[in-house]
Amino acid sequence: MPLTKLIQSIFAYLLIVEIILSKHHIFLTKSLIFVDASTSPSPPTIPSSPPPTTSTTSSSTSTSAIPKGNNSIESVFVYTELGRIKGFVADITEDFKADVFLGVPFAQPPIGHLRFETTHPETGWPVLVVIHGVGGYGSGSASSFGFRNISDNFVSKGLVVVTIQYRLGFMGFASTGDCEMPGNLGYWDQLEAFRFVRAYIRSFGGDPEKITALGVSSGASSVAALSVSPYSRDLIHSFISLSGSTYAKFTLNDDVIAVTNKLAQLLKCPTLKESSAGLKSCFKRKNSEDFLKAVKKIGSGRKDVSVVKFHPIFDGDFFPKDIPELIQEAPKKPVMMGYGNQEAAYLTVFGRGEDYNQFAISITDWEKFTEENFTDYVRTHIAREFDCGEQAPLIQQEIYDFYFTNNNDTILKPLKAYTNLVSDILFKIPILREARAKHNAEYPVFLYYSQYYSSNLYDDSVPIKGWVHSNEKPYLFGLYPAGEFEFNDDDKKFREVLVNAIVEFTKNGDPSTPEFLWPPTNGYHPFQYAHLSPTPYVGTELGQKKLEFWDQLTEKYELDIIRGIHRSRGRPREEL
Repeated sequence: MPLTKLIQSIFAYLLIVEIILSKHHIFLTKSLIFVDASTSPSPPTIPSSPPPTTSTTSSSTSTSAIPKGNNSIESVFVYTELGRIKGFVADITEDFKADVFLGVPFAQPPIGHLRFETTHPETGWPVLVVIHGVGGYGSGSASSFGFRNISDNFVSKGLVVVTIQYRLGFMGFASTGDCEMPGNLGYWDQLEAFRFVRAYIRSFGGDPEKITALGVSSGASSVAALSVSPYSRDLIHSFISLSGSTYAKFTLNDDVIAVTNKLAQLLKCPTLKESSAGLKSCFKRKNSEDFLKAVKKIGSGRKDVSVVKFHPIFDGDFFPKDIPELIQEAPKKPVMMGYGNQEAAYLTVFGRGEDYNQFAISITDWEKFTEENFTDYVRTHIAREFDCGEQAPLIQQEIYDFYFTNNNDTILKPLKAYTNLVSDILFKIPILREARAKHNAEYPVFLYYSQYYSSNLYDDSVPIKGWVHSNEKPYLFGLYPAGEFEFNDDDKKFREVLVNAIVEFTKNGDPSTPEFLWPPTNGYHPFQYAHLSPTPYVGTELGQKKLEFWDQLTEKYELDIIRGIHRSRGRPREEL
């Protein structure tokens, strides 16, 4: 299919990519951004229109006459596999003109890691594909990133940046649990976007052999899923998961089947007990207004560790085996992953993620939140009798003891224990377990941790301060999910640390910069990490005490609360 037709077909379903290339003239066509770049030491880029079929100078060039004045020139362009090269027309004599192209790169500059190495041919720009997240698989948009911050932070440093759209909510993740509608349509959309990028990114000056996937939150768990699925893992060179992992229950479980069945009941469609084929056929006939009314009745969020109503599922296809097995089988490619110290404060204290957040404690209740509130939450949402059986009271007590014994704060202690628990279950323990599994399988794993936050973000009334979920976004993309603030000098330094690490990782598979050596995990220090701040440093033991607690709890009771898996019963399903 011709490129223009393929782009049109993608727009027809709003499954779009946005491509941001390089520096000068920007032409915006719907949601695709094409950029003209003049000749530079980096690869040139293709403009938004194909090369003309006729030329006044030669079969391989086209001219664009500019009115001549004292300083005017006549430009000429050549279109190559790597992109457009700009030259000029030189008047040699009255009867003879020459097309002149100066400074055309024929190889990668022998600088940095290429110093004293043999010549490397020019292959194109490294590609960073950004998968949006923080919407709990239910909201988000590729267009939310815009292009200014991406251009300033990444494109100016030699990357091609692509943002992708995929189906969300019930459209992307409803599932009948069988072959009729197995689910994970949002992941299949992401897969097709990466196939598109790999097939056509060279036309935009990108290198199809150097594609990095980056995501935050649900975008990060999407990246983790793509890193192991047999369909996608060979398309991508390296992976950046910021505050997300497939080891969290809400990123991969079967609860969505019962929710899909409930949706069918509200839409007056056949239920799963009647006919999954009939359910799917009925869904196809319903209009968007019908769906929105039904989904509003169901709601988007859950108070338990499944968090959201519509999410990925273990389908036996995109995920033909369980995640630990797929990690063992997948190519051992570089991974950059980690979390902040107060991830869940984004939900518990700030009350963000309004579409799905069932964890928020209102500002008027911060001081009223008691130990009893904490234990009730553990009993009804973490270690439920439905999941834990007759062992539930024992598990609940162990969780209470651990989070209160290890919490030395005296002010708002229950609220802080609650926030720590939610942070661990949704983010920290899943990320540490995935990092450990990939380290043990000999992936190059670059862990990070941060406590950094802008002094301009919080006022004195906020009881829990630190790196909250999505704290990367202001520095990478100019987005402020937790609240807008003006950058101070430390914020600018921190942005430089984080951006430069991602740029180097995208280019070389290693986030180290000339200013900061970021080592991967190793046999002596399997949880070695970079402590990110305006002045970063290396630590050696990230989260091991908490990880040991949850590992021991899983082993003792044969129940993995973090992933929602019982050793003998597998993944329990809710009744239809």
